[in-house]
Amino acid sequence: VHVAMDDDESGGTTRFRVGNTGSISTTSYLNYSGTTGELALNITADPNTSFLNTGLLLSNIVNSANPAEIRLEKRRSIFNAGQNNDDIGRLQFISQNDASPFPERITFAEIVATIGTATDTDEAGNLSLKVAASDGSTSNLRQALTARGDGGSDIVSVDLAYGATSVSTVAGKLNVVGRLTAQSQFSIGGHVLDDVLIA
Repeated sequence: VHVAMDDDESGGTTRFRVGNTGSISTTSYLNYSGTTGELALNITADPNTSFLNTGLLLSNIVNSANPAEIRLEKRRSIFNAGQNNDDIGRLQFISQNDASPFPERITFAEIVATIGTATDTDEAGNLSLKVAASDGSTSNLRQALTARGDGGSDIVSVDLAYGATSVSTVAGKLNVVGRLTAQSQFSIGGHVLDDVLIA
């Protein structure tokens, strides 16, 4: 094993390097940049093959009910308080489109967790799932699902879909505990109902 601690490496094959900027790299495709603070696992395979995949496995092998965990923690500092609408964590799903001659990197979906209310004892969070949608000329990330916790009434509200002509399908039964309200019309069995009152 050859460990290089700076750029003055000599002899052997480097398996693990700590650069003079704080970067860390290994021959196992795992690299950390001290400049950007990014930890990257990059695997480049022959484009004509598909047998090599990048994967992340967290395994908790212990005789208990405790799970494996991924924690995304955001702090302004030890002394600076969190603020409403601070983004806590983001998972992005990025691939390429079919632009010619060079495909473009596009974020096709993302999950974002946000501070809804940072007030002490009244903390509430928001979680949104977005997917890419296009109007025929421009693609943007649009809401698929947004869950919003309330900092005063101990409720969670959920918004679904994006756009007045979007369709949300329920496979099975829809059980409504409370009030069912339509902004425009109800359609039941192909029949449009402008006003419905069910006692």
